[in-house]
Amino acid sequence: MKQVASVELAHVVKRYGDVIAVNDLSLVIGEGEFFSLLGPSGCGKTTTLRLIGGLETPDSGEVYISGEVVNDRPPYERSSNIVFQNYALFPHLTVNDNIAFGLRLKSRRTPEPEVKKLVAQALELVHLEDFGARRPIQLSGGQQQRVALARALILRPKVLLLDEPLGALDRKLRKAMQKELRRIQQEVNITFVYVTHDQEEAMSMSDRVAVMRNGDFEQIGSPQEIFQSPQTRFTADFMGACNIYSGRVIAADAGEVGCASAGTVQIETETGFTVMSRNNLELSSGAATSFSI
Repeated sequence: MKQVASVELAHVVKRYGDVIAVNDLSLVIGEGEFFSLLGPSGCGKTTTLRLIGGLETPDSGEVYISGEVVNDRPPYERSSNIVFQNYALFPHLTVNDNIAFGLRLKSRRTPEPEVKKLVAQALELVHLEDFGARRPIQLSGGQQQRVALARALILRPKVLLLDEPLGALDRKLRKAMQKELRRIQQEVNITFVYVTHDQEEAMSMSDRVAVMRNGDFEQIGSPQEIFQSPQTRFTADFMGACNIYSGRVIAADAGEVGCASAGTVQIETETGFTVMSRNNLELSSGAATSFSI
């Protein structure tokens, strides 16, 4: 039996006036996957996240969660939850009450003994067992981020959406929280869709990464594929390649038929020197291309 995708976008388009923020995107995210949307400001990654979470409505195309079209469903009727960069904690409530807030809504009516049990489990998950009686102002930025994460996860959504949740933290704490986020995601086995402009964050935590530009996907793949085999000049440049050369293919070998490994390609640069590489892009002789060392 074919496994149902956790999140699927089918030819999704979102416009703001004359600006196309999301341009005919199609994407499938598997259950339990840590998937990152990576790109510069204004590339459409946050709009894509908001379309999945129901904070925006697509102009065309379909958004699926667990195989069901959710285009017209409000956020509270989707099996997803969102963690924002500013955490959005209630300052007048304790950590315990912040985490329990969703469970106590009339639509859920969770019995109080069950609420206390689930809150204790959530605090243990994020390593804040002794902080339940504090208020958000008494916590560090990293601790507030964990409370926001616990509040979202306690409702057991099928998909957790994270909009640059580490952006307000200092570098040392951000690196520590990257490890914590990955640990928590693997422990709860919930699909995470993570928005960031930070290449290191995406590379260190994700199962797969989508590099975005002008509302489109430039490349989708594992961190290793994105870093070692960029498919476009933009991806190579955005991932930190500062030594990109242009040239023309003077010889190409596609490799043996049926062989999993790529062949080789020889490229002559504009300045006259020749390099040899794996032919990952299946380039043919005479093609113009760029490469980075």
